[in-house]
Amino acid sequence: PMQKLLILTIATLMGAQCFSQKLILHYDFKKAENGLVTDRTKSRYDGSLMGSAKIESAQDGNYADLGYGNGYIDMGSNIGKKLQSIDEFTVAVKYKVDEKASLQGNGYFLWAFSTLEQNTKDEGRYHAYKLNVQRGENSIGGWSRETILEIGKQSAKGKWLHVTYTQKGNMGRLYLNGELVAENKDMFSMDTTFPDESPSYNWIGRAPFNGDAFLAGTKIGDVRIYEGALNEKKVRKLAYKLLNIKKAEVHTGEITDKKIKKLANKLL
Repeated sequence: PMQKLLILTIATLMGAQCFSQKLILHYDFKKAENGLVTDRTKSRYDGSLMGSAKIESAQDGNYADLGYGNGYIDMGSNIGKKLQSIDEFTVAVKYKVDEKASLQGNGYFLWAFSTLEQNTKDEGRYHAYKLNVQRGENSIGGWSRETILEIGKQSAKGKWLHVTYTQKGNMGRLYLNGELVAENKDMFSMDTTFPDESPSYNWIGRAPFNGDAFLAGTKIGDVRIYEGALNEKKVRKLAYKLLNIKKAEVHTGEITDKKIKKLANKLL
């Protein structure tokens, strides 16, 4: 009986571990036909290329080019139903903003999961991330009722970057190129953000606000959504893999002796 209990306990723990890191949406842009982007997981949350968005090929892999004609990717309403049903998740996106593209003003959302097509000051619920201030935000009623975590400045341009947002309960964490850059233990949870209605407007590159700018001039190299919050080690491993980094650090700020020592300790 003790052996059976031990085996059952180990199996349960392993199952929980796998479940907590389940990949439920993955766009790698290797396959796209008739304007549809194939979800590589069994969930089949296929996306639709909208406006000027199109798939391009490069030596290091395919990507979606959002272009300059209000291009975006519509992930469909079903992924919103899934997001509403879980309270622990990860969104990870590899992207590159053209050097000539603007990030000035309102909008520039890398992703958005919203109950309304056009939210207002007091209406609409959403989880989103935008590049003009590199901010993750959860709203329970328009832009006046948000919880946020942010870097507070525009995204870098002209190079591939990888951003990851994880949330478990009320704890939100933001990673850039595998490194933790912001966290907030008081983010609205998903059951608070979407208590009765799931987000139907789920986009890559489009803002859920009237008049806000689309994410023009941006390339999307990889999109992943997990059921479960990836830990820092796995976030870094994913970012380094997608950015083809080997024993190197992508610096997100001023290089200091402390950062060099931290990097050395990680590499030893």
